[in-house]
Amino acid sequence: MTPDKRLDQIEPVLADVAQKTDRLIESNGQILVIATRADANAQIAARGVADLTIEMRQRFVQVNERFDQVNHRFVRVDERFNQVNHRFVRVDERFDQVDHQFGRVDERFNQQQEQIDQRFSQVDERFDQQQNQLDELRTEMREGFLQVNLKFDQVSQTQQQILTLLLDHLR
Repeated sequence: MTPDKRLDQIEPVLADVAQKTDRLIESNGQILVIATRADANAQIAARGVADLTIEMRQRFVQVNERFDQVNHRFVRVDERFNQVNHRFVRVDERFDQVDHQFGRVDERFNQQQEQIDQRFSQVDERFDQQQNQLDELRTEMREGFLQVNLKFDQVSQTQQQILTLLLDHLR
């Protein structure tokens, strides 16, 4: 084979290899552009994630500060509730004392009421006795007045008889 013929046989293969190599170079260039873009996008994404992380940390710090403030307020509210509860305990104790005093007053009132009822019973008995005595006295006085009236009638009759006798005697 002659060198020209060999060249004729190698030439299409070389052209094909050159074409494939060009395509490969072009593909590698596109891959490099895509990789560069991907790297740039990755860097942008990494910066975004880093910025977002920083912002989220700052917000978490702010949220934690707000939670601390809210917790502090809850602690103050709890303290106020404890103070109010303590006051209610003191009020309950005062009510218990007042209830106890009312119990003693009720006892004394009941005792006084019993004594007053007894005194009124005694007064009622005395009034009944007095009324009975008055009724007896009235009855005795009626009987006495009847007897006095009878005696006056007898005395009158006797006087009339004496007067009649005296008159008769004088005549």
